[in-house]
Amino acid sequence: MANSNSLFQDEVIKESQLEEAISQTSFNMGLIKKITASSLALFVALLVLYASAYGQPSYLYYRSLILSIILILTFMLFPMFKKMRPSLRNITGVIDTLLIIMVAVIQSYVILEFDQFARRQGSPTDLDVILGTIYVLLLLEATRRTVGWLLVILAGFFIGQLLISDKMPWIFFGPPMRLSEIIDFVWMRDEGIYSVPIMSVFTYVIPFLIFASFLIRSGAGKFFIELAISFTGRQVGGPAKAAIVSSGFMGSISGSAVANVVGTGTFTIPMMQRVGYKKEFAGAVEAVASTGGQIMPPVMGAAAFILAQNLQMPYGELILYALIPAFLYYLALYFSVHLEAKRLGLKTLAKESIPKTAPLLMERGYLLLPLIIILISLFMGFSAVRSALLAIIALVPLMMIRKSTRLSPVKFLSALEDAVRDLIPIAIACGAAGLIIAGVNISGVGLKFAYLITTISQGQLWLTLILVMISVLSF
Repeated sequence: MANSNSLFQDEVIKESQLEEAISQTSFNMGLIKKITASSLALFVALLVLYASAYGQPSYLYYRSLILSIILILTFMLFPMFKKMRPSLRNITGVIDTLLIIMVAVIQSYVILEFDQFARRQGSPTDLDVILGTIYVLLLLEATRRTVGWLLVILAGFFIGQLLISDKMPWIFFGPPMRLSEIIDFVWMRDEGIYSVPIMSVFTYVIPFLIFASFLIRSGAGKFFIELAISFTGRQVGGPAKAAIVSSGFMGSISGSAVANVVGTGTFTIPMMQRVGYKKEFAGAVEAVASTGGQIMPPVMGAAAFILAQNLQMPYGELILYALIPAFLYYLALYFSVHLEAKRLGLKTLAKESIPKTAPLLMERGYLLLPLIIILISLFMGFSAVRSALLAIIALVPLMMIRKSTRLSPVKFLSALEDAVRDLIPIAIACGAAGLIIAGVNISGVGLKFAYLITTISQGQLWLTLILVMISVLSF
């Protein structure tokens, strides 16, 4: 009996040791994954800053390298399924590792064979076609994880219809293309994945994301909220109006709706609920106000840089055109929350909870200086990239003024890493958008659709604008 107990105890000890070993292995793998992801993100941030200051190398080399790193980060940080049983995690982990290896192998092939690869544009080899096809599929899988199925379906349709366009109806009918021709356009040239959307993101958006990341860590988010409350706190429904004003401030530097909600929503939504707004209305106000940040100058969303590139227009000039719709957007939202506050009979904030504007500006008004630098440099004719670099250079020493905003080396690197993490869904979406652009341009669907709109509108500009609006909202 004693022997059997001893054997049983030995088995229990062995099992506990095994579980401890598995747990330790899992911890080590998680730590390695975290360090690797952080290192890759820092490499992208530093590479972009260097390229912004000294110029970019070949588009194919530069854009493909950054996009491949973004794909690797996607497979490391975004799970295959949002909800899955614990038993499936090991399986999906193996699949993610295989996907990462495939991205690394394909990008290594592009870099090592770069001169020959660039010369083969127009006549890809069988290996080029195979690797290009895999790369497109990897991009679509990354799109599914970060953006969702809708963009995957659209990109898959516009690329897939090229293979069977002779069997397609309506404006999609045309001569079919071989897979080698499609891969040549979408992967080996700057007319597909590496076209204007990706170019704009890797040239303009990342420097501004880095600037926004540093500015948020400087306490600008809290400063903007307090400044907005000092402006609106004495008005009816003040917290909701403060959410609008602060989101406009934050949007002017981040250009990201998600970053805007995170930066201001954690403060403004509870504040709106405390004065009497329903939680659904408070969340809706913050979401709409944060979304408007993407059209709030000087730093707008990625679409603004793409628009400036397509129109061959200086970014500073585009800002002037964006001021009026941005102002009208926030003015309409402002009156909406004002009328809701009147309907609910809400009161103003308590006087003691409203910060005074003058002391606030005296204490932390210097945080507005980088924004002023961006505006002045843009209107002086500097490029958007150079303006962002000047703002970053000015902001870093400004953050040293107060002990609470001073950055340690770890926090400095963390700010760079956060900017690249915010970039991931934007870059992946723009890569997928490049597939759609390639499909539309190669098949001639864009020209056919434009001809269809002009035919229906019969030269009436107002009708043309409505049809274009409907088509944009549809796609």
